[in-house]
Amino acid sequence: MEKYMKRAVELAEHAGSMGEIPVGAVVVKRETGEIVAEGYNRRESDKNALAHAELIAINEACRKLGGWRLIGCDLYVTLEPCPMCCGAIINSRVERVIYGADDMKAGSVFSLQQMFELPYNHKPEIIRGVLAEECGGLLSSFFKRIRKIQKYIGAEMVNFENEWDDLLKDEFQKEYYQDLRKFLIKEYKTQTIYPNMYDIFNAMKYTSYEDVKVVILGQDPYHEPNQAHGLSFSVKKGVEPPPSLKNIFKEINDELGIDNSGKHGELTNWAKSGVLLLNTVLTVRRGMANSHKDKGWEKFTDSVISLLNEREKPVVFLLWGNNAKAKRKLITGKQHLVLASAHPSPLSAYHGFFGCGHFAEANRFLEANGMEPVNWSID
Repeated sequence: MEKYMKRAVELAEHAGSMGEIPVGAVVVKRETGEIVAEGYNRRESDKNALAHAELIAINEACRKLGGWRLIGCDLYVTLEPCPMCCGAIINSRVERVIYGADDMKAGSVFSLQQMFELPYNHKPEIIRGVLAEECGGLLSSFFKRIRKIQKYIGAEMVNFENEWDDLLKDEFQKEYYQDLRKFLIKEYKTQTIYPNMYDIFNAMKYTSYEDVKVVILGQDPYHEPNQAHGLSFSVKKGVEPPPSLKNIFKEINDELGIDNSGKHGELTNWAKSGVLLLNTVLTVRRGMANSHKDKGWEKFTDSVISLLNEREKPVVFLLWGNNAKAKRKLITGKQHLVLASAHPSPLSAYHGFFGCGHFAEANRFLEANGMEPVNWSID
């Protein structure tokens, strides 16, 4: 019996990974032990109120067995069926229902009502609580994650705990950001998104408005596991630095004799020293570069750049590659220094990035304006 419920749990896990309430179901021909149909919750994906795991499995079993009566069949489902699914169980003549976790909000086998105790023309045998802890744990974990997403991304604004709070508070109220927020809530529910939602705004959290000395503009975050953490070009410790970052380290060593190679790729020390490591798009789907392009992030990060442009205190803007160079029009203050070159990607580094001299020139500019130069060592 647990064998079949474990398969239903696997289907429920798949549903949860799609942002669906994690419920899975299988229909088993008792005589042969064959799983004749499977289903998992698809209500959100299909935009269909009827797309419950049980109904999908029952419908598939009827199709496969060539009739609407599922005589001799058992239904295994991870969550106590609702009234709609109980009706389908009665009408399809499922002989036995085995379920895992009770459903105190809609369960109609035991929890809220006992539909199968009413005088309908069919009464299935009921077995309750198979792998109940595992089935219930899936649901608890799912709703806990959803509440976190709603609370953090769905908040009226993000708390940076520095000057960015006041400077960006109106930005969070604008219509484009409200649309972006709705998009992100759905994406974090249904897809694997980088970075972790708590790291999205790390650039502004680590580098306050008044502390910004240098801005390094990236594009969108790294889109492979364990890389992105909210700072452009930076990766978490323990992760091999990507080729673009290795080329950045090479240029720093050539200019300043600072050797960051063979260490790690986390640039948090730069951020805490006044380097705003800002991507123009702050989130991305796993394995899909530019997947969150034109969803609203560009407007948000344009506002960040414009706010820095308005500052009297000079800022050095490092614009590498055409996407970053396109932001040049936002930087009109004569007090600022804009340095542009090819992108440090291996595809373009030899076409203007290597030998650009940006790191040394940025420090000379900062010193000339009475500011401490950036220590470009990552340790």
